[in-house]
Amino acid sequence: MAGAGVKNDGFGDMDSQVWDKLPDEILRLILSCLPWWSNLRLRSVSRAWKNLLSDASFLAHSTPLQTGDAAPCCILRISEPYTIGDLNTGKWSELKDFSATWDNGFRISAASSGVFLMHRPDLNVNFLVNPLNRTQRMLPPLPKLEDQLVVAAWHYPMTMKVEENPVNVKVVGLQFGDGKLTRVFIYDLLKHSWNAISDNVTSKNFRAVQSSLFVGDDIYLLTPSDQLFRVAGRQLVEIPLPECSHEGLVIKHIFQHQGSLMLANGLWVTKPHPVVELWRFDHVQESWQMVEQMPEQFAVELEDSKDLFKVDSEGDVVGFGCFHSKVLILHNLVTLEWWSVPCKDYLNCTGCSFLWHPRLDIVL
Repeated sequence: MAGAGVKNDGFGDMDSQVWDKLPDEILRLILSCLPWWSNLRLRSVSRAWKNLLSDASFLAHSTPLQTGDAAPCCILRISEPYTIGDLNTGKWSELKDFSATWDNGFRISAASSGVFLMHRPDLNVNFLVNPLNRTQRMLPPLPKLEDQLVVAAWHYPMTMKVEENPVNVKVVGLQFGDGKLTRVFIYDLLKHSWNAISDNVTSKNFRAVQSSLFVGDDIYLLTPSDQLFRVAGRQLVEIPLPECSHEGLVIKHIFQHQGSLMLANGLWVTKPHPVVELWRFDHVQESWQMVEQMPEQFAVELEDSKDLFKVDSEGDVVGFGCFHSKVLILHNLVTLEWWSVPCKDYLNCTGCSFLWHPRLDIVL
């Protein structure tokens, strides 16, 4: 394999002929340890390197070096052009090669640990996609209801999680009949099938879901009326949300951190910017505990766009943003650090839609 033209990423001090003389097995071992950004950059070295570094079977067995406390990337736009921001460097870029495989009808409806869930509403088609190695898997349709008229076979936003050892991807699917939640399904990548975990749900007037969430093996559903439920067989067990200490508009989002159910409150009281609170649910005490509040110097950077206040988390980092935000606010739940990152093309910003750790090794 030709090594001419290798620069940067720690390779620039070595004579390119050294790479030409390396046995293939040694070269493959070295390249399999590259972090994702070096892998993408070095694909331009030669056609042979591009073929190897983008080969799905090679990537499936790669073991990239750990990046320590590196922050995740942020998906700024969930429809074409898909805009991704590296929160470590503050650089933004479009997934041009990736978006060429999709038309304008597809949007990113969920993202986690290297994988996107792509959805096209008009065709009700869903794909799992890894944009770095360009592998994909089309999800089978949900089983049809035989006893009710299906008004909406899917409901969004969806949620997904990536499991390790072995690598697996699971997706929650909500099925509605006669306008009410009827069944809750989980898609399993390894089995490539849907499994109904809640059949004939007693949902009363449960007609809409604002967000759904995996926390361990549990699934939580948050309604637009700010009711939170845990899926338990045919029952939906309500979990009372903490009482708001302020009067005004409150926008809530649920997320998870280290196996705990978390809640983010965006409160608009008398100021044009929100008061942002983070809460953790204690399963033993069955109560909420406020763990953090966004410092005012960061809250004032958020635009007054209450309708699209967005929150997401990946790993230890939780992000906050609003429609047309000029900045995204980030918080590390372990180090307790707060910081802001300027948004490129903020007029097209849809808020902090998703945080996402790129991964090369998940082959679908």
